[in-house]
Amino acid sequence: MENVDKEKISTRAWAQMIDYEPSKIFHKLFHDDIKYLLSMQNLWEKRRPPTPLKTDELPDAGKSTSFLFIYSLSFIVQISTLCPQRCQISRLRRI
Repeated sequence: MENVDKEKISTRAWAQMIDYEPSKIFHKLFHDDIKYLLSMQNLWEKRRPPTPLKTDELPDAGKSTSFLFIYSLSFIVQISTLCPQRCQISRLRRI
């Protein structure tokens, strides 16, 4: 196995490189980055560790009260897939 050093780039630069692909951005932020944080044992001595997420394993149910609706995580993910696309459109308009 070859030991290759990965060049570190910003999340924004990486998102641009992948054309703001929503599923890849979600996977990086909520799965890969969380797994990386979990490897730092000292962070979780006094608090509960986070859980890595995958889009195909998200809970569906949201809660409703008389004045507030708490959206389900899967709904938020669906809505957030529009954000990277809008950022890309906005960036292209400035060029």
